[in-house]
Amino acid sequence: MDRILGHFQAKRLTQARQAKKWTMTDLAKRVGVTRQAISSFENDDTNPKPAVLSSLARELEVPEAFFLESLRPSEQSLESALNFRTLKASKKKARLQAKTYLQWLVSLRDFVSHYITLPDIDIPNFSTENVLELSDFDIEQIAKDTRRYFGLGDGPIANLNLLLENKGVLIGHVPLESGMDGVSAWFDGVPTILINSDAYHARARFDLAHELFHLIAHRSVTEEQLEQREFLNKIEEQAHTFAGAFLAPNNTFLKEVYRIDYDSLLKLKARWGISVQAMVVRLSQLDIISEYQKSRFFRLLNAEGLRKKEGLDEETPPERPDLFKKIVEFMQNENVLSIGDFMHSTRIPAWFVESVSGVKAPELDSVPNNVVEFKPYLKAL
Repeated sequence: MDRILGHFQAKRLTQARQAKKWTMTDLAKRVGVTRQAISSFENDDTNPKPAVLSSLARELEVPEAFFLESLRPSEQSLESALNFRTLKASKKKARLQAKTYLQWLVSLRDFVSHYITLPDIDIPNFSTENVLELSDFDIEQIAKDTRRYFGLGDGPIANLNLLLENKGVLIGHVPLESGMDGVSAWFDGVPTILINSDAYHARARFDLAHELFHLIAHRSVTEEQLEQREFLNKIEEQAHTFAGAFLAPNNTFLKEVYRIDYDSLLKLKARWGISVQAMVVRLSQLDIISEYQKSRFFRLLNAEGLRKKEGLDEETPPERPDLFKKIVEFMQNENVLSIGDFMHSTRIPAWFVESVSGVKAPELDSVPNNVVEFKPYLKAL
């Protein structure tokens, strides 16, 4: 008999469509049905027939079983505003795509938590209701206090992704729309960050520090507040200030700045892991150079074609989260789930799992044992 085993989950279809940044009309044309049919499916008024379900899965690049998996509780437990760099109307599709990616990331965490003891969430809380009252001095102090909380000195941070993952921050590097460097939010008590996988090493580290500030200081911010242009610009400036102060503390970084020219700053970039442009902004924040000098420096970089790609960008491999890659290796080695079974059992699109884990089924690269020690539950889903 021609039927679908299991109950079709309308919200999964919406997720998969938004992940592609398609409208209902876009999807309908690809599948060969009407827009009204797609709307009916997403509103849970009717279920697609098996042949249509197969077409939906093929076009959206998800397994058919994806549509039969209800949303996990954590995916629906958004506890903060989604922190985007821009709220322009033209970015709406990209924002919905990023929200879907965040949901899939926390869903993947939920899945592995049935088998693995994950790191405890251990990040500081500097959230305040009066975020606009935070001064640059306050933010400099928060950056220092955050380093102390993490047990860091004032030198370069060797691997920011590794540091934050070990503190329970959920991080995924995925392809985001150009201009959307990072996104963050709290889901079910879990601090979650997406970073654009196309970003170079130094830029990705800065974006990660930027999103960290949103998580530790802007948790009380609402979507309504973010819709206000002036408010959004202010908290973005705060996050930029924090990222510079966190990655380059003034009492140590400044001692190494002997000359303020491109070649000299490029040498510091190799050591501190921040871009030349971020260093110029940092020097301006600390009143080492004037606003005019900063603008002149950027004009020179622009003239040399160095605004989008600086020296060392292509030569320096970007940091990548190791948590999920380590988990997949551990589960395979402990005969809990093979890579293929893992990819299938999550019900999450394989390409997304590959993106956030770095694992491409059926092969698994060797992973250094330097992330987290896991304890298997052997607990059934």
